[in-house]
Amino acid sequence: MRQPQSPYVYMAALAVVAMAVAHALDEEVDVKDVCSFYAVGRANIHDPWRWGPYHICDTSALPRWLEAAAANCFDCAKRRPVCGHNAPQLHFHAYFQRWSQHWKYDLQMYQAFLLTQNLHRAHMSVWVDNVTAVLEHPAGQFLHKYSEFISVRQVQWERALVGTPLQGHPFWRDAALVRKNIYTAAGFADVLRLLLLYQHGGVWLDTDVVLLQDMYPATVQIGYQFAMRWTNNHVMYLRRGSPLGRRMLGAVAALPYTDEATARGYVERVCKPLGYMTAHAKYGYTDIYNICILKMFQEHDNTTWTAQGGGGDPDDVLFSRPLGWYDSDWPECLAGRDAANDTDIARVLSTHMALHSRLIQNNGFQRHSLYELVTQLLDDFFTLCSDVACIPRQAVRLAVYRDVVEQMKANARLPAAAASSSSSQESAGGAGSSRGSGSNISNGGDSDNRQLVARFSDDNAAPRYREAGGARARAAVVGRRGGAEQVRL
Repeated sequence: MRQPQSPYVYMAALAVVAMAVAHALDEEVDVKDVCSFYAVGRANIHDPWRWGPYHICDTSALPRWLEAAAANCFDCAKRRPVCGHNAPQLHFHAYFQRWSQHWKYDLQMYQAFLLTQNLHRAHMSVWVDNVTAVLEHPAGQFLHKYSEFISVRQVQWERALVGTPLQGHPFWRDAALVRKNIYTAAGFADVLRLLLLYQHGGVWLDTDVVLLQDMYPATVQIGYQFAMRWTNNHVMYLRRGSPLGRRMLGAVAALPYTDEATARGYVERVCKPLGYMTAHAKYGYTDIYNICILKMFQEHDNTTWTAQGGGGDPDDVLFSRPLGWYDSDWPECLAGRDAANDTDIARVLSTHMALHSRLIQNNGFQRHSLYELVTQLLDDFFTLCSDVACIPRQAVRLAVYRDVVEQMKANARLPAAAASSSSSQESAGGAGSSRGSGSNISNGGDSDNRQLVARFSDDNAAPRYREAGGARARAAVVGRRGGAEQVRL
């Protein structure tokens, strides 16, 4: 078994890799070469606000790269086919302890997942400490309603440790001690996500991430394992049982959080030399399993692989995800909470991969802001089309639903106006009876809106899935989300 290397070895390897790929910054980036595009950002990893020649909020190359990724039928790491009937299923994972006070914002991640992903090849597992309490909450009814696509699962700590470097460890094997010492929910989730991705594979999402478009091409059809370079590990992609994931857990095992003084020692000896800075004093260094672990591994374990693709296994590398992950805390990005013009908002919605909104912790935003538009868009869609059959099941960008919702609203106004006119006539003539306008909207409204969503999703399906035909893709409601026997990532 290969043991985690010294952080200083990683830093030396990084310098070699940086020199090897620096020439990419002086040339026009070939976004159609989806595999080499990942290497562009590695030359300046120590500049957290740039990715290769791009500022992290510059998504000018992203649509072309994603289009190329959608046509890439062999993943870059394993060179195995990922198209056709045997295409792997993509698993999403998230964790939370309890619904927040303003739980409307808690639902945004799940709503956006349902609207943007190809649900024939994607499924989400929501990991919780108490399934019953989560589902009995008013917000839990949403998860129950869409249980075909979203599973609520109990965290079983001992089972998560099986076969990992944490199994049998004097500290990590004790679930009660781990939860007591790693006292922040975020710190506990930092360790849990590595365990769950190692055991199951797939994508981790923090619960305040709102997906804007299909992640399948950027994960399965590329194949490289990655995490966010800049802020934290709010999005990660690891393969099931990957050696890289095991080495990351080995590093975690070597840093047991027995007390804050011990953790401070880790920070001074290991983390700070790698560039770690605690996200906030309130975490009491419990975030070392986030930023410090990423600093150890991201782009560093490159002893057998070069940017030119020679030798070794690229699965040894934890990549930085190239571009497209929006966070309003990043400098020079559109301030998601502040009022903005529609052009700038539309650009973010149509070119970025996701929003890290942080609305669960702070749900304040101004009128005419990006966050107001996204919140209203999700609220309106699930209010106007509440039937499970409204979910398109194929990949559609969230930006497309702006037109869908506007048409839904127009459709709702027509029967309301007709009912109002009929009611006036009947009142004047004194004959018959009238149903309220709300009844007119609900009866037949979902049916009309389902057809509307189907038409829009056919016209705007992601390129990777147009080949199957929108109507045919909808008709082929794959049993149990494409079959549990499919390859897991």
